[in-house]
Amino acid sequence: MMFPNAHSSSSPPGVQVEEMLDGIGHGYYRMIWINVYHNAQPDWSTNHTYNRQFLSGLVSEIHSQAPQAIIGIYASNNSWGLIMGNYTAYNGIPLWYSHNDYNPSFSDFKMFGGWIKPTMKMYMLDSLRCNLKCKMNYL
Repeated sequence: MMFPNAHSSSSPPGVQVEEMLDGIGHGYYRMIWINVYHNAQPDWSTNHTYNRQFLSGLVSEIHSQAPQAIIGIYASNNSWGLIMGNYTAYNGIPLWYSHNDYNPSFSDFKMFGGWIKPTMKMYMLDSLRCNLKCKMNYL
């Protein structure tokens, strides 16, 4: 998953994509998920227009630098609204949404960002499996 930083003026989308690909190794991926999520220390601006342009730059750079990669968006309904507003330009790519409801199903999904159905759901943030802390996802 790519955790972009829209606040970094010294690292525009192209540089961040290049650094990510260098870090994981070119060709050692099939899918790249872009994290569009608001947390305690947000990496996104409060300006929807700026965030939309930044995301567009990320997607363009991934297509250019890693044309074989499938691009997906990781977000929640709330985070998408805070970061992108009612933006629907990427509803044709896979969506991995987060809802920590301990329910491995899509029954809770509410449309946002133009997506009418998700690809994957993170339904449990902290689960202990075989003495390992992990996040649980539903496909």
